[in-house]
Amino acid sequence: MQLKLKPYHLNKYPLRAILIKGVSIENWVQSIEGLGLRLEMVEVYPLPGLVANSNWGCLVFFKNVKEIKDIGKYEFCQLIDDKLFIPEQSQILPLLEKKELDRLFGSQRHLFHPEIGIVELSKPIDWLEVLDVPTERAVEVSRPMDSIYKPSKVKSFQVFAKPPEEVLKDLEENVFPDKAKMEDKPLGMMEKMRLKFYNKMFEGGSGSVGTGALGNLPAGALAALGKMLGHSGSTGSADFMNRLKNDFENLEKRNQNEIEKLLDMLKNDPKEALKYAIPLDDTGAIRGGLDGQFNMSRRWGDFSLFGRQPTGRGGGVDFGEHYYKLRQQYIDTAKELTRVGEYEKAAFVYMRLLKDYSQAAKTLEEGKLYQKAASIYLKFVEDKEAAARCYELGNYTLEAIEVYKELKEDEKVGDLFLKINDVKSAHIYFEKVVEISKEANQYVRASIIYREKMLKPNRAQETLLEGWRNSEIYECLDRYFGHIYEDQERLLAIRQIYRDDINDRTVPKFIRSLKKEYANETEIKLPIRDIAYELISKRIKTNRSAASDLTAFNQADKELVKDTIWFRNNG
Repeated sequence: MQLKLKPYHLNKYPLRAILIKGVSIENWVQSIEGLGLRLEMVEVYPLPGLVANSNWGCLVFFKNVKEIKDIGKYEFCQLIDDKLFIPEQSQILPLLEKKELDRLFGSQRHLFHPEIGIVELSKPIDWLEVLDVPTERAVEVSRPMDSIYKPSKVKSFQVFAKPPEEVLKDLEENVFPDKAKMEDKPLGMMEKMRLKFYNKMFEGGSGSVGTGALGNLPAGALAALGKMLGHSGSTGSADFMNRLKNDFENLEKRNQNEIEKLLDMLKNDPKEALKYAIPLDDTGAIRGGLDGQFNMSRRWGDFSLFGRQPTGRGGGVDFGEHYYKLRQQYIDTAKELTRVGEYEKAAFVYMRLLKDYSQAAKTLEEGKLYQKAASIYLKFVEDKEAAARCYELGNYTLEAIEVYKELKEDEKVGDLFLKINDVKSAHIYFEKVVEISKEANQYVRASIIYREKMLKPNRAQETLLEGWRNSEIYECLDRYFGHIYEDQERLLAIRQIYRDDINDRTVPKFIRSLKKEYANETEIKLPIRDIAYELISKRIKTNRSAASDLTAFNQADKELVKDTIWFRNNG
């Protein structure tokens, strides 16, 4: 029997192999891997060439053509009854029955070779025999240290605050400069005598040099006077006279009233003046006096907001109108320090000098020094709400939570727990708010907590329904329907409420809710109107004014409005 191949436009038999042309086994392996196949997935048969002991290529046999996504330059082969491979889009003539194939080819597969003819595929390649597998060797692998975890999303941010006592101590030790002594020394005996002499010689106390009694003295007397006063030089020179004048002004300044010195310093150099400032009592006295005297040398020991009192012996001095001048100057100084951003020094003035703790805390809060402001609110003002607010503004969340707990602000506590992503703790406090709200008949508020803060819409709906059934609250019914977004589901809920919960007392509220639902352009308008008609028809029997409700469901019918008015008024 002579077998021939004939081109055919279809593949009558399954595609089960690929022909790869080339003499090198290495080339075959590369080609197979290039097709996305692993050697253990296929059987590879070498094909003989025209010359003895040569290779034409190989046939790669596989179970399913779907295993190959792209065949590239290679050709498929069809497999006839697991006996004979022929090229794709061809058929063998004459057509052979299975018995004829078994008789011709026995148990071995054969290939209709592209160049030689039919060849037997005796044994697939054993890769262990032809491939040189590299020898495995042990490799010691060093494991790197665990890297630092970098979250892709920051879920919360907070600052951990120090205890109030530590904050106050830090202010005491670090906010203000060390104490300083006044450079001016008290006038000595001779200096006092000179000043007294100058006052007599210069008319008006600070008059022009060369006038008054001093200006009428002979030259010899002036020279003797200059020598006595320690001023040498020609008595007629302007330089001599200027030195006398400067000496007089210096002595006069050093002899100036201490309060006036402090007032001038507060105006001209407030930061320096704070070293010498003294606190004012509410009674109008100035603390820190000694034997009825105020001396600039009696000043702060540490210049801080808190801690030790001014140095020096106790006692008070009443300075009369000087008290009000000094108090006003302290206020002006604090405002100026605030204006230039010196919030801590301004707070020092309010708290230590004016004893206004509340304004001191407000000043620190204005300067966004929230932890320090909170500490003063807690320890001196006893204003926990303000302290909690400052902790919250400064992102001291845990401290804010503790203060809000004391204030029993459960909803605020829950909000702050959510802020630091502690959902479990947040829900504990939100549940407290829900229970308190229900007890106070505030079911709408409770439903908002469930829906917006706990993200439990089903519980929110249950709460609204509970508020309607227990307390007949219209807002609960209105929100209950409003949160059902599918028309048919909302109609089902309306019918259920109508069937189970409506009585003579709740009908007006239910009809009010139906009016609102009917006003929306939905596909359930007509069923809602039918329910309303049923209710209104029952009410009309005992309450003729109920007929007015019909107009809400028939706004285009102007005659109906007239009829309902007539019906209502002629009952």
